[in-house]
Amino acid sequence: MSHRRRSPSYWDRHRQQGVLVLLGPRPGRRFAALDGLRGLAAMLVVLFHMKWSNHLTGTLFMRNGYLAVDLFFLLSGFIIFANYAHDIADFDRLRRFITLRFFRIYPLHFALLALFAGLEGVKAAAQYMGHSSEQSAFTGGTSLAALGANVLLVHGLHTLSSLSWNLPSWSISCEFAVYILFGLLALGGMLSRQLCVFVITPVCIALYGALALSLGTLNASYDWGIVRAIGGFFLAPLLIVLGRGVPAPSRALGLAEIAAAAGAIAIMAVATGAMVVLVIPLLFLAVCLLQTDEGPVARILQSAAIQYLGRISYSIYMVQMVVLLAASITLKRVFKVDWSTIDPWIGDVMVLAIAGGVVAAASVTFRLIEEPGRALGRLIAARSIKAEAPRCGQKGAASTFRARNANTRGQDD
Repeated sequence: MSHRRRSPSYWDRHRQQGVLVLLGPRPGRRFAALDGLRGLAAMLVVLFHMKWSNHLTGTLFMRNGYLAVDLFFLLSGFIIFANYAHDIADFDRLRRFITLRFFRIYPLHFALLALFAGLEGVKAAAQYMGHSSEQSAFTGGTSLAALGANVLLVHGLHTLSSLSWNLPSWSISCEFAVYILFGLLALGGMLSRQLCVFVITPVCIALYGALALSLGTLNASYDWGIVRAIGGFFLAPLLIVLGRGVPAPSRALGLAEIAAAAGAIAIMAVATGAMVVLVIPLLFLAVCLLQTDEGPVARILQSAAIQYLGRISYSIYMVQMVVLLAASITLKRVFKVDWSTIDPWIGDVMVLAIAGGVVAAASVTFRLIEEPGRALGRLIAARSIKAEAPRCGQKGAASTFRARNANTRGQDD
C-alpha cells in the first residue's frame, strides 16, 4: 500500500535544533492562525453591541467582548513590527508606510462615514417637514464638528465628548495615530530590541495598569482608548522576542495553546472592574503561541470559515453599526416594535440573523471598497519606489515591495 508523503511541519523542520525553536517572524510571512483569531474577535465585538433581550449575548463574557479590541491592537502591532520595524530607514520609506496604512483603513471608514452623513441628512429633511425624532439631526455624536473630527481621523484622540457617527471607528483613529508614532520611532532608530523590551514594554504594562486602576475597567474608547492602542500595539516586540523560544514538542505547544485560550475565556467570563486587565497577559500568550500556525487551536483557526472571517474582519468591524441601524429602523418603522419589548427567543433569532447580515454586508464592502482601496495604496506606494529606484540605485526595490505585500494581503498590513 502506498502512503502519501506528509509535508514536514514547522516542528518537523526544526525539531533537530533542540528544545527551543528560533522563530523570529520574517517580513512578508502570513500568520494564518492569527488571521482566524482576528476574525473571531471581530464577531465578538459584533455580539458585544447586541444589547436587546436574548439568551446569547447577556453573559459577562459577552459584556467583556470589548476586550477583543485590545486583541486587535496586539495583533496589528505584531504584524506591523514583523514587516516594517527594520524597513523605515528614511522619509521616503516612512511616507510609503503611512500611504499603505492610510489606504488600508481610510477608504472604508470614509465610505461608511459618508453613508451615515447621508442618512443624517435624510433625517434632517424629515424633521424639517414635520416628522418627529428622538434627537435633532446633526447634534450630539452626529454633529458637524464630530463629522469633521471623523474625517480627519482624530475622533478617538480625546477630541470629542462622546462616541460619534460610526461608533466603533474610534479605534481606527487611535490605530492610525499609533501607526504614525511607530513610523517616527522606526525612522529615529528607537526600535532596537533592547529599547523595546526594557523600556517600551514596561511602559505598555504601566499604561494598561494605570488605565484599569483609574477607570475600574479597560472599556475606554473616544477618550482614553489611545492608551489601549499604544499599550497593545507596542507589546509586539516582546511577542517577537519570546516567540523565538516557543517549545518545540507539538504536544507541549498544544497544551499551552489550550491553556491560554481557556484562561482568557475564563477571565472574560468572571472578571469585573479593574480585574479584566488580567486577560491581557493571556491574550499576549495566545498570540505568542499561535504565531507558529501549529497546534490544535491554530488548526481550528485555520479552518476555511474562520479564515474567511479573518479576511473580512476589518469590514465586519466597520459595517456592524450600519446593519444594526438598518435592523433598528425596520423594527421601529415597519413592525412598530421597540427593542426593549422583544421576547428573548425572538431576540435569539435576531442575534443570529443580524450576525449573518453583518458578515454578508462585510463581504460586499470588502470586495467593493476595502480591496480596491488597499490596491490603490499599494499602487501609489509602488510607483513612488519605481520613481526613486534609478536615483537610489535600487532596481529591485519595487518588485521586492510588491512581492512582500502580495504575501501579506490577508494580514492587517
